[in-house]
Amino acid sequence: MPPGKPGAPEFMAAYNEAVKTERQTKAGVLLSVMAAFQESEDFRSLAPRTRPDYVKQIKKTEAVSSTSRSRR
Repeated sequence: MPPGKPGAPEFMAAYNEAVKTERQTKAGVLLSVMAAFQESEDFRSLAPRTRPDYVKQIKKTEAVSSTSRSRR
């Protein structure tokens, strides 16, 4: 818990210090989760028409994820 009361200078200084460091995730974690989902019984139990919709969204997410990683 930051020192002082919310809004107090010492609280705000501690808060700003805490949020200025961007948390980095391990590369590939989200992609591995999405790949595992596509191999799961939950995915296979989706309606045949629904699975392509999921795959389409997963591919969009993969593209955004790899673009985001290349900018770091």
